[in-house]
Amino acid sequence: MENTKYTEEFKQSIVSLYESGKSSTQICKEYGMSSSTLHKWIKKYTKVQVSENWTIHLQAASG
Repeated sequence: MENTKYTEEFKQSIVSLYESGKSSTQICKEYGMSSSTLHKWIKKYTKVQVSENWTIHLQAASG
């Protein structure tokens, strides 16, 4: 298995494709990447959009 290095800019552009409506299956096929890699990038680079009327409460997981 080849371990390819991708630039941050490339990763963000791939996530933008996903956010614009392209399916993860299409992206993975087109760019030859695993779905786990794509989903990791989506989790890292997707911005949470919150309305002014919402409050987010984050709680650390206790181990």
